[in-house]
Amino acid sequence: MLATGRLRGAGTKGRPWPSLEGGATTSGLDTQPELTRLETGDARWLRLVESHPDATPFHHPAWSRVVEECYGFRPFVLGDLEADGSLAAGLPFIEVANPLRPRRWVSLPYVDSCAPLALTGDWPSLAQRLAAARRRAGIGSVEVRASLPGEGVHTRSGWVGHVLPLSDDVDAHLKALHGTTRRNVRIAEREGVEIRIGDGESSLTDTFYGLHVETRRRLGVPVQPRRFFRLLWREMIVRDLGFVLVAFHRDVPVAAAVFLSFNGRLVYKYGASAASGLQVRPNNLLFWHVIRWAVEHGYRTLDFGRTDLGQKGLRSFKAGWGAKEEALVYSFVSDDLPAVPVHRSSGLIAPAIRHSPAWVTRLLGELLYRYAG
Repeated sequence: MLATGRLRGAGTKGRPWPSLEGGATTSGLDTQPELTRLETGDARWLRLVESHPDATPFHHPAWSRVVEECYGFRPFVLGDLEADGSLAAGLPFIEVANPLRPRRWVSLPYVDSCAPLALTGDWPSLAQRLAAARRRAGIGSVEVRASLPGEGVHTRSGWVGHVLPLSDDVDAHLKALHGTTRRNVRIAEREGVEIRIGDGESSLTDTFYGLHVETRRRLGVPVQPRRFFRLLWREMIVRDLGFVLVAFHRDVPVAAAVFLSFNGRLVYKYGASAASGLQVRPNNLLFWHVIRWAVEHGYRTLDFGRTDLGQKGLRSFKAGWGAKEEALVYSFVSDDLPAVPVHRSSGLIAPAIRHSPAWVTRLLGELLYRYAG
């Protein structure tokens, strides 16, 4: 059984962007009020995040701190202030620098979705105002990982998300499982798979990370640096913004997952498994345990994360829990739709990773993963 301990979801003055330098003309885009820039540690941003029903773990300043400390990218918030100085709307960004591409603002890198937060539920002319801020700052593009209305917004799709609404009835969730999913849960139970919650940093940086390197190598993709998970533990998990689950078979870890938690939402962020243990279906029991735990502790949703449209097997696995599938659309405020990064469109790296020792996977991650956001 999962541990029953409660997992809770736990400034500087704002300033506008500088004006264009001498001689530049102002277009119609600049007639909108300028967005105010805040540091992610600004107490007004945290108050908005903690009070907004749509805020996710990624809106929380702790996520931006992890990315900043690991990769050195600069986080900030763009928002609108009320007359009393409080924040009426905001969206977190990270400025991503790449030697092969112009500087860009992303909300947020290494995240599947991140929508603007506004107390009124609407944020008029946000796209146009982002375009004006982009030009003032000399930024190549602004990427918002949500659908953003407005003229001049380019979009890219090709992914889906899966979110499971949670009720207070565990039996109803059991009945909603697809037949194959339910059978695989029973197999794991019969084989004696045991789910344990990580109770120390090593459960993430050693147990999970060892499985993670093996999984990423099997898939042929670079792995995050170990220090990323060390920071994730220290900035988020010890602050009750997430937890680690590990599946054991005969006292050997065969699967593990990282969940982030905030504001009644659980997000499945990272998963890993040993190829040698897949036959006992550890991942199925792991997800069934987390659903039961989330129901018992009053969570509202479980987000299974992003899946490429072509990954039919993974889409089927996530749908098997009763999760609703929805298209994900990313918006770009830029002169043209930015090209797909080489690391996402080329298969040259994958064979090299699959046929190399684990240390090559880790080395490529150190060199390349910072640009994979």
